[in-house]
Amino acid sequence: MNESTTPYHHGSLRRSVLDRLAVVIVERGAAGVTIRGLATDVGVSHTAVGHHFGTRTGLLSAFAAEGFDLLSEALLKVRDEGEFLDLGIAYLRFALEHPAHFSVMFEPKLLDYDAHALREASRRAFSLLQRGSDDFGGAGERESTVPILVAGWGMMHGIAQLALAGVFDEGTLREAMGEVDVIDLARRAGRLLEPPAAD
Repeated sequence: MNESTTPYHHGSLRRSVLDRLAVVIVERGAAGVTIRGLATDVGVSHTAVGHHFGTRTGLLSAFAAEGFDLLSEALLKVRDEGEFLDLGIAYLRFALEHPAHFSVMFEPKLLDYDAHALREASRRAFSLLQRGSDDFGGAGERESTVPILVAGWGMMHGIAQLALAGVFDEGTLREAMGEVDVIDLARRAGRLLEPPAAD
């Protein structure tokens, strides 16, 4: 897990709070997040944190927006030279490297999707995934590429959730499958979505 902490310095309170938030979410989940608790952790008053983020919803929305920005960066790195499956693998790698962001980005009950930063950041990331599905295997000839997008996205999202929950590391699935290379497994699973080769 690459979520990290950064000591608080005056002038960087926003960054310090978001970094601490990542740690709290990994340790205790989003349910364990309070503005007062984060303020105590970084050594400031809760009103100082509230000045930057407003409410707890505002704080989590800002964190989710940052997550979508990070996801867009990951997708952009493979967009031009990769294929739809490469976008999916980039999505999975993002989730594994930023588990705290990933855990809140798709939790509408926790977030304010009317917040400008979150709305725009999520739109950017979605548009990159959508363009990838449009180019996938002659998809431009199909009536709609939405099912392709949902199938690929759902697959990688589900694999990420299973991996982050430790399902591949212990229990019945581990006994049945043995040691799992999550990225390799996802790539092989993704190949199942590819259209059959033309005769």
